[in-house]
Amino acid sequence: MLRNPQLARLGDAFVNFLFSLALTQSCGEPVGIKVSDKVLFEAAKKSAIKSFLPRRMKRGHVANVVEALIVNSWLKKSLSLEEMTRIVCRNPGNLSDAAAELLKDILERMKDR
Repeated sequence: MLRNPQLARLGDAFVNFLFSLALTQSCGEPVGIKVSDKVLFEAAKKSAIKSFLPRRMKRGHVANVVEALIVNSWLKKSLSLEEMTRIVCRNPGNLSDAAAELLKDILERMKDR
């Protein structure tokens, strides 16, 4: 799953939509954003996902893993779009913290399975 480039591409679009939707709900007006690799890399470090990956993995590859993981959890119905949006809305001012919280929730649900 984590090395699937098509899943990472879908994840890229999904993550941008998810964060744009969450910020739109938080701000009360339409917001469209592109979540950067830097934000996703920081989220991977904060959530401990980075510790499961090879040490010398480039930031872009880590971001692809994060995107694939997020969209896969939605595709597998582990988390709904509404649940993900609520999680991201908790930290609308800090995107890496919001993404880290989402990743922590995904990891918890993966452990429970």
